[in-house]
Amino acid sequence: MGIFYGATVAAFVPLSGLMPQICPKEKAAALSILGLGAGASTWVGPAIAGICGSVFGFGMEGIIWAFAVIYLAAAGMTITLRISDEARRYTQEAIARGESVTAVGH
Repeated sequence: MGIFYGATVAAFVPLSGLMPQICPKEKAAALSILGLGAGASTWVGPAIAGICGSVFGFGMEGIIWAFAVIYLAAAGMTITLRISDEARRYTQEAIARGESVTAVGH
């Protein structure tokens, strides 16, 4: 089970390279949103555990199932991420102008 958990968490790592490609004109904003999502988990996670534990009366098993459902929902949303035609066109035009195009905006 631990290996499966590690694999699912590691699957989100490519998002840091994918986000600037989805929004090539606003790379800094894309990375800021990614950072906001990562930082928000430090207060949303304990809140979910507290709500599941105290409000709904779930024990540890219920909390684990709640996080499993959240991970499945996040995986489903991540699968739908696509690089738009506009973003591809912008990147191709930047390359044609001789600009350096990298995923992280350096």
